[in-house]
Amino acid sequence: MRRATILLTGAQGQLGFELARLLLPYGDVIATDRATLDLSDPDAPPGTGPADDPVGLVLRAMSVALDEARAAEVHGDVPIGAVIVRDGEIIARRHNERE
Repeated sequence: MRRATILLTGAQGQLGFELARLLLPYGDVIATDRATLDLSDPDAPPGTGPADDPVGLVLRAMSVALDEARAAEVHGDVPIGAVIVRDGEIIARRHNERE
């Protein structure tokens, strides 16, 4: 079985830093930050990722994560959204929820 490649954005943030460490047993983690993968610059060269169109994949995943964060905010929670992408497809999505 081939080892998964995990593209993690926001690696310099507190959550990104912890996720990079925790995801190591599950695959090869490519932890990026704005300096290495600037999604706000349309002229920037594509980053490294598991799909043929890594920037497009990240943009789609980030859009879904933002939708999830908005859902948390509607309920008065801290607006945090997350997605898991495997082989170029979003396989899980969640947002912050109070217990």
